[in-house]
Amino acid sequence: MSLSQKHTGLLLVPWFNSEEWRYAFRLIYSNYREKQLEALDLLKMWKLRTPILCTGVEGTLIVLDALLIAPESMPIENLSNIYAIALMRFLNLSAANADKQGLFTKTSVKNDLPKWLVNLRHDVAHGHRLPSFCSLKMGLDFGLAWLKEKYWEPQSKLIKDYFVEDTPELDDQLSSSLSAYFAFNLALCDKDDLDAEYIESIAAMIYKKFKKRPNEPQEIANYLLEMVKERLNKGLKIPDWCLDELITSRVLLRPHFESTENGQAIAEEFRDSWAKLLSAFHQRGALFNIIEKLHAIVANISISDTTKMMAALWINEIMVSLKHLNENKNMDGLLNLEPSRYTYIVEFFNFKLQALVHLNQFTKYFMDSILDYVSDADLNDSMRSLTSAKTNTEGLHSIKANVWMPRDLDMEIGCSEDEHLAESSRPEKIVASSKWTKIESGFQLLNGLA
Repeated sequence: MSLSQKHTGLLLVPWFNSEEWRYAFRLIYSNYREKQLEALDLLKMWKLRTPILCTGVEGTLIVLDALLIAPESMPIENLSNIYAIALMRFLNLSAANADKQGLFTKTSVKNDLPKWLVNLRHDVAHGHRLPSFCSLKMGLDFGLAWLKEKYWEPQSKLIKDYFVEDTPELDDQLSSSLSAYFAFNLALCDKDDLDAEYIESIAAMIYKKFKKRPNEPQEIANYLLEMVKERLNKGLKIPDWCLDELITSRVLLRPHFESTENGQAIAEEFRDSWAKLLSAFHQRGALFNIIEKLHAIVANISISDTTKMMAALWINEIMVSLKHLNENKNMDGLLNLEPSRYTYIVEFFNFKLQALVHLNQFTKYFMDSILDYVSDADLNDSMRSLTSAKTNTEGLHSIKANVWMPRDLDMEIGCSEDEHLAESSRPEKIVASSKWTKIESGFQLLNGLA
């Protein structure tokens, strides 16, 4: 919900929250065709949700829809007709947006629409021939800029979210459902036996809800997941404590590793067992929040290496799956996430810079997948080089194994007998009478070379 310009109180709107609205704003005025096409899809989705859009959004949809038609897709005469209709509709909306209706010219002047644009509309409406294609396009370009000044920029300062507070009863229901689902899912992964009395109490809860009494643990887990999803969908915002309960060393970060040809990975069965729950969070746009919390684990120096390794591997699994999902690629062998309208492109662009600030030996397990997800070739190459230099502890071990330094040497340093060499280029000879010793610290050497 957001605050209306004309009405006091709250107004139901078709965008999910103010961030989605601002995301559309950024895409529309990005000057990149691909991003504007994404914005157009978003506006059309809003139109499906709410057929009668506010004037600013409706006008933007009309103008952008026309401007993004590829000129080579049709004859110029047909495109001119589309531009003319779009311009007429846009101007009728814009000049009619007043409390009192009057002459079109007076209303247009009041709304800061230039006279040449009004004349262009008159020629479209009453002339025997359409204005030139260039004139029509110039009119639509002006309209898009006018909408930015009159609608998008002012609204960006006013629009804000209104959240309905979740009731304690709903929190209790969600907490009990999540705890039960965690217990059953982990028991299935670990091949553990659950207490018969506990199973019976959960089965009774499921029967009360679905009028069905499941017997198999997997069937019980599936019903519990449905209860979790139902309760998640009742709130406008996923409670932060839900994610905190999931991202712990006793649930999602419980050690389940397997060796692959590419190194350590999360055990496939354990990974796949959480796919449906992670998909449920993805449907609500919370997957980026999960990534942020996992990265906080990776960056926390007080947490065990095993837990940090699991967190880093989960970031990689989620990022690779999102990349394949967005590109409609085969998901075999990956975390099988379900499609969602959320892409998190802007969030991950900022996140990769944040990840670079907190480099450690676990960053290398997910940095490539982060960089692949957000395309910026020049920046990504630089970040890969820096990540490799900062996190490649194996390279430091190699230095420690192969570089030696003299300790307490009796050295005789003299000039070469080649007197014809310039003073600055004379080679030196070192005569050592004691043993060389291995350096104790690779970092000490690097600091010495810096």
